Parts: sequence; structure tokens; C-alpha cells
Amino acid sequence: MFTTLFILTLLCWPTLSGLAMGSPSVAAAQDSQAHRLQRDLNPVPEEPPPSESVSTAPPTSLDERGWHNGTIAAAAGNLLAQSEKQNIQLPPQVLEFVSGPTFILYFSARCPHCIDVISEINELSRRLSGVVPFMAVGSSNSRRTEVEAFRTQYKVPFPIVYDEGAAFAAASGLGSTPSVLVVEESPHSSESGQPSNAVVLDAYLPYIRGSAAIVEMRLRGETETVLQRGDYVGYLTCSSCHLEEARSWSATHHSLAYYSLLRYGDAESPSCLPCHVTNLAGTATGASSGGESFRLNDHRSPMSNVTCESCHTASGPHDGEGGDPAATCATCHSPEHSFFKPETAMALIDHYKAMDISDDQLTEIRLSMAEGSAPRPLLEPPPGHMAGPRSCKKCHSRQYRSWKKSPHSTAYTQLDPQDAARPECISCHSTLIVDDTTMPGDFNGSAPAPQGVSCESCHGPGQDHVNSPAPDNIRGLQSRFPQCSVEALCTTCHTQEWDENWNLMDRLQEVRH
Repeated sequence: MFTTLFILTLLCWPTLSGLAMGSPSVAAAQDSQAHRLQRDLNPVPEEPPPSESVSTAPPTSLDERGWHNGTIAAAAGNLLAQSEKQNIQLPPQVLEFVSGPTFILYFSARCPHCIDVISEINELSRRLSGVVPFMAVGSSNSRRTEVEAFRTQYKVPFPIVYDEGAAFAAASGLGSTPSVLVVEESPHSSESGQPSNAVVLDAYLPYIRGSAAIVEMRLRGETETVLQRGDYVGYLTCSSCHLEEARSWSATHHSLAYYSLLRYGDAESPSCLPCHVTNLAGTATGASSGGESFRLNDHRSPMSNVTCESCHTASGPHDGEGGDPAATCATCHSPEHSFFKPETAMALIDHYKAMDISDDQLTEIRLSMAEGSAPRPLLEPPPGHMAGPRSCKKCHSRQYRSWKKSPHSTAYTQLDPQDAARPECISCHSTLIVDDTTMPGDFNGSAPAPQGVSCESCHGPGQDHVNSPAPDNIRGLQSRFPQCSVEALCTTCHTQEWDENWNLMDRLQEVRH
């Protein structure tokens, strides 16, 4: 199970920072005792390697929503599965705190990741008070005074011992922090004759923020206490059972929703954050719900991005209050934020679409989404017939004059004869005036009218609007949040490859009409 969790985390987050599971550093780490513990404690030893597909479902088997036919929570059997026990010889200063199954945190006082998880572990220890004792071992990479200062500053409620002479690190093979072992006293000798005084029951290498609910359920040996509280538990907890669904989620723009705010400098915007994170603290939802919440500038939060509980609510249906996930779409995908069409959008969040996708392919998908080059089907306008800019002029003469002075109006004539015959160039330099239902600008073999990028490239087919002008039969772009919808439309052509100095607000001033 823990190897599965480890793989999923690498898929969902470090892909963008260049982490590769096959890198030499990772390969070398596989020989450490800590990684042998992680490998041996995995209760699913036959899991396919990351480069292979994780499902045998037929790729063309789709339901009425356009989803692959997958199995809900196919990995649920792993959540409470017992791990293979591993012997360990704990140093005396650690062993004296072991009483029954005991949670041991190995940390470094200066480690930013340890600082990041300590509040979560403190809360976990309080929830498991009287169930499982907690203790911590401060790495000898820190000074004693630093370990004591860590205890004081972060109000650690359980015992901490200093790893004198790195004895615990040597016994466990742990090198990185934060790491967690769940151990139990069990004096005996191994088959090789080496003495051991404890066994490792579980290992979290490393301990990842957002794992608390998983740890609590495994230590309790049941799920009801955790899930029926109705708290927000985070996507890692959901993925421990819903592994196929989590992989598929990582192939959607929802999984990079917070990253898009960081990219455009809007990560502190109160009008943007509620729809780009899960359970924002300080909002009506965040104030009234327990468990995990997103706090401002907490870039490593397990609640960043639009995760499972954004649609399925806190703890999903496990607390008896599931609701209709589809009903939540319009709260964020409003007309001023999105070109949203439910019939198109539902297929895009297929919870099983990654079943036939390898991890390498999934990485490519995520990179293309981050770079803005991935397909964006929601941008496609409704079907309709093209009318041409002169038809628009009849009612919108001022806008027509403004367009005629813009570079858009001459975009086609700027192409040299060779490029003017290339579909990939025509699609962004002209609006095809053809009587069909294709996306404006798509090349279908018809000769483009030499008019450049005109009204219908952005506003969609206009013949119905010309025949009967109404707000609901043309795509309006009067958005208070142009970075949500207008920029997505513009950057289908103004990509980094072709317009590396692109800036939305500057360009909007140039084409404002």
C-alpha cells in the first residue's frame, strides 16, 4: 500500500519540478534499509511497474457520460491490509517508550518538510490518544538544543529523544526526514542470529503531509471513526482506495488549478482562490468544516487544487451526506469564469480515463497542461453557421472599425504564400467562412476568406445571432475575470512557441473594442 501511495504522490506533484522515478538518486536509494522496509511492507507485491498500464479495461468501453467503465475504489482492499513485519534492533533510549504499537517520528529540527508536517502529526497524536502512543527521534544532524527548541516552538505533545550517535538512524536505515515507523516490542533473534527487540508494523517513507487520515485508519484498524466524522481528509486519503480515480484526476486541469494561480500571480486573490483550492479557510465552507483546509500561501497544502472533496464534499459519501457532485460545477464554472457546457465537461472528468495510460504518458499530459498546450475542449463554441465580419458590422459598426485597425484583421495577409497554404498556420491567421459546425479557425480543406482573425474566431459562429440577436446565441466575452476564460481562448494561438512575450492585460488593451 505504501509503495502505491508513494508512486501516486510522485505522479501528482513533482512531475512539474522535474522529479523522475527512474533517476540515479532514486535508483541508488532503493538499496537502503529504509527503502527495503518500504518495499517489504507493501502488501501488494505484484503491483505493475509505473511504466505499465494499471488496468485491463477495454479503452473503448464507455458509459453514457463518456466515461470508461472502471471499478469504484478498486484499491480499497489495500487500506487496512496488514504489512509484513520486519525485525529491528532499537536503541534503549527509543525502546523504553515503545508500548504496544507505537508511532515513531524521525525528524530533523531544521528540515522544512518536518516543520511542514508537525502540526498535522500533533493533531493526529491527540486523536489517537489512548489508542497508540507517539514519540519522536530527533536526528543527530541537528544539535540537542535545536531539537529541544523544535519541541518548544511547535508544542510537540509527545516525548522526543535525541538520536545519540545516530544509533536509531543506523538501526532503521532511515536517512531522509520526516519518516515514520510504527513499531512494537518483540524481543527475539532473527534467522541469521542477529538480535532484535522490536518489529516494524508500518512505514511511511517519507511521511507526506495529508496522510494523517490514512495513518489513523490503519492504526485503528477500521475506517468508520475517521470517515464518519465528516471532516475534509484530502486527496491522498481518497486515493488510498480510489487509486484509478486519482490517476485520472491528475490528468485533468482540476489537478493544476492552484498552479494556474501561481503562474499568473493570482494565488492571493480572494475572488480566485475559492475555485482553485479545496475548503479555503475563512470561507463559509472552510469555517464550518473540520479536518484539512487550505490557508493562504500554503503552497504545499494537500487541499491545493480542485480535489475530490471539492465536488464530493467532505469525506465524500462516507459520512452519509454525499449529495450530487455535478450540481457543484456551476458554482465555479459560471458564465463570467468559463465557457462551460455540462454535456462536454462531464466526459472531461472521466474518473477512469487513465486506466489505459502509462505513467510516462500521464507525465506528458500533465506537462502539456502546465505549459498550456493541452487540448481545451470547453473552448469550443456551440455548433452554428458562420456569418462573416460584414454581417456583424450592421449592428456593431464601432467594434468593426476598431477590429479593422487591429493586427487581427490583417493576420492572414501577413502570411507568406507557403505558410498561407499550411493548415497549422491558417488556423490561427484566419476565420474560415464555411457552412459547417467546426470550431472557427479549424482547417478543413476549404479556402479561407482573406479577412484575418475576425469576430467569430473569438465569439463563435454568428449566423443565428445575426438572424435573431440575443445574448444566449453568441459567446460574450465581457468577463470580470478575463484570465479565467478570455486568456484560455487567446492562448490557443498565442502560445509560448509563437508569442513568448504574451501578456493578457497588455493585449486586451490593444484589441479592446
